[in-house]
Amino acid sequence: MSDVQAGSVAASGGASGGALTVPCGFKFSGTAWGLFGQVFVNYLLTAVTLGLYFPWFICALQRWTTENINLVDSQGNKVTMRFTGTGGELFGAFISGMILTVVTFGVYGFWFAVNMIKFVTDNTEGTTPDGKQVKVSFTGTGGELFGTLFVGYVLVFVTFGLYTPWFMCTMIRWLYSHIRIRAGGDDLITLSFQGTGGAFLGIFIVGYILTFLTLGIYWFWLQVNIWKFQHENTVVTLPSGNRLAVSFTGTGGEFAGLSIVGIILMCITLGLYYFRFTVTQIQFQTDNIKISSAAANSLPKSLQA
Repeated sequence: MSDVQAGSVAASGGASGGALTVPCGFKFSGTAWGLFGQVFVNYLLTAVTLGLYFPWFICALQRWTTENINLVDSQGNKVTMRFTGTGGELFGAFISGMILTVVTFGVYGFWFAVNMIKFVTDNTEGTTPDGKQVKVSFTGTGGELFGTLFVGYVLVFVTFGLYTPWFMCTMIRWLYSHIRIRAGGDDLITLSFQGTGGAFLGIFIVGYILTFLTLGIYWFWLQVNIWKFQHENTVVTLPSGNRLAVSFTGTGGEFAGLSIVGIILMCITLGLYYFRFTVTQIQFQTDNIKISSAAANSLPKSLQA
């Protein structure tokens, strides 16, 4: 579940003053059979066309995922979402991007990645309970991504990895700063990330030490702590200036349980459980995202009065 979706639909409900209220949360309604149908049919078409159908495959999966995500409040009011991109629209950008990435020995990959982000965000829309339309766009460029990644990787290398928490925060902040959300017309809604590398450093170091000492078992708790850090440092600012806070309520124990059981069942079923496993992973990451009014004690410390 992306924060593009979190920010756009959550803010649209709050901005419109309509039926959607906070607190509210996301709900993923996709099923294993639905995912199986999407993958099976589109994989066959991709194989038959020797890969040419792949852009349509990408759009089909993105459409299925997006249309199965709703934002629901305690009264049952929903914000519905949709993905409008088509394989025909993606085909040219995808093929040319792949070719240019190969020809430039990977350098064009940064521009290619941004074009893919633009395609997904620009084709993601939502509708609030009172009928207002939400439009999302992305303004980042390949040059900016190249510069941010280049500097970040250099600093990670020269600090023997210690700069990684700052690097991750910089990347999230860069992504958020280029997301533009319009709700019900021209009202601009923004996302901001208030997390810092210093605050993340402890989670990062302790998490990797415990993951090593537990032979990888603590990784599930580390991953959940990373998600919590990202979401709980995300602030949605409405056109009125009011803020919405984002939180993540899942636990490492829950994530470990569903992941370990899923891996075991995939082995027992020779991979057939993969589709159910994938759906449970999406549900865990989506259904634990909550939106609330940003009271002072729920905001990151840098934004508290």
